[in-house]
Amino acid sequence: NYGGWGNVLENDQVIIAYYGITKKDARPNDIGLPPPAVKPITLQPHERYLIETCKTRDYLFSFQGQRGQGRDAFRRGMLAKLDNGKDVYVRINRLAGGDPESTHRYEEVMRNSIFAGAPRGDCLFSYRFAEIMSAGAIPVVYANDWLPPFSSSADPDRVIDWTKCALFIREGKFAETTVDVLRAIPDDVRCEMQKCSLAFWEEFASSREAWLKGILSWVLLGGVEHET
Repeated sequence: NYGGWGNVLENDQVIIAYYGITKKDARPNDIGLPPPAVKPITLQPHERYLIETCKTRDYLFSFQGQRGQGRDAFRRGMLAKLDNGKDVYVRINRLAGGDPESTHRYEEVMRNSIFAGAPRGDCLFSYRFAEIMSAGAIPVVYANDWLPPFSSSADPDRVIDWTKCALFIREGKFAETTVDVLRAIPDDVRCEMQKCSLAFWEEFASSREAWLKGILSWVLLGGVEHET
């Protein structure tokens, strides 16, 4: 049931959020809320303890997913260049649903990744964004100019400072820069980013109630802009 989301992705109802930005700042390719995790991961107590005590994981970076589709889709296939057969694991599936090997290992790899890729699809947001956080990993976002959840160009850090919870890499030269950027981040900083990522998932992204808490936090922390 999508990890507590019920049939939120398969019904005739509409989720409405009163978001704290003016219409001129709203864009159809941003959704304002955390994308719902289609395949959320439930960490066990010992896995949470390993994050809290800053224990390392097997993979510095991972991504498993389908090739981008459509004219505006991100070139996900190029992420395969990052795979090194060691601590960077990338598998690109040609078909929706993946192949048995990669599908079987999806959850295992996510649980053992420090960073995980969240490339955009036809729109700028990615459902993978929240799934990565549920695994206690750090999202690496490839989506130029995407506004993260509960953020706006005028007040990006009202609810959360995204530089502490996620990494944003420009789409242009991602294949050449991603691994170097990740390796340059000190271990203690990576650990704090993992903690921040998991905390955001639990507080603001793990359920519809969490969404509502994020919306209310936005309003209470800064007030809502009203048009005259």
